Amino acid sequence: MSKNIYRVNKKSDLDEIMKNNFLKPVCIIFVSKSAHSGLYNDITKSVLAISKQHTYNMVIIIDFDDFLDNNNFFEGVKNNIPYFLAFFKGKNIASIDNNDNFIPLIINKMEEIHQSYVNKLVNVFNQTQEQESTQQNTAQASESTQDNKEAKVDKVDKVDEKELEDNNSNNSNNSNKSNNSNKSNKSDKSDKSDKSDKSNNSNNSSESKVKSIESNDTEKIRKEKEKLKKLKELQKLKNMLKK
Repeated sequence: MSKNIYRVNKKSDLDEIMKNNFLKPVCIIFVSKSAHSGLYNDITKSVLAISKQHTYNMVIIIDFDDFLDNNNFFEGVKNNIPYFLAFFKGKNIASIDNNDNFIPLIINKMEEIHQSYVNKLVNVFNQTQEQESTQQNTAQASESTQDNKEAKVDKVDKVDEKELEDNNSNNSNNSNKSNNSNKSNKSDKSDKSDKSDKSNNSNNSSESKVKSIESNDTEKIRKEKEKLKKLKELQKLKNMLKK
């Protein structure tokens, strides 16, 4: 017998199976071997075959001839067999009680329930894959953004280093220019000082020459005066001799 098909004899066992398979479709087929022996055998064979294909459906066969229902929960079903009930998450999702086409009807319904459940699983799987893909893309985008930020920071650092080097170079050039300017100014001042000294020396020389000329003239005048004085004295002596 397949792992997803059971024969149940007690209501408590049925409750335990439904509890353990709460998130799976649970299909229950109620029959009576004593009342419908031929139908019982056909249902058993058909359900056993389809349960191997509908692996997600939990299939339960209950024979009311040996089923213990202490609280008579299925008393109304017992008087209307064969009967089909389907549950998902504890809720009734299907019921069939047609005796003439019972087997084809329950086979189609079980197929429909199984396919619906498979579709839900596929959708959940696809959503999970999309979420994982989205998370992965987000993580990659975040890493890419971080890499771009780091690259920009490196670029800014390099630019800052270049600007710093340029500034240092400019400062060095400005310092050299300033030093050269100072040297030029000092040289100019030195040249001016030399020129000034030369000019002063020239002026001093001129003054000295002027003074020398004045001194010579004064000496000549003094000598002339002395000559005139001597002449006058001689003239006086001549006059005195004449007398």
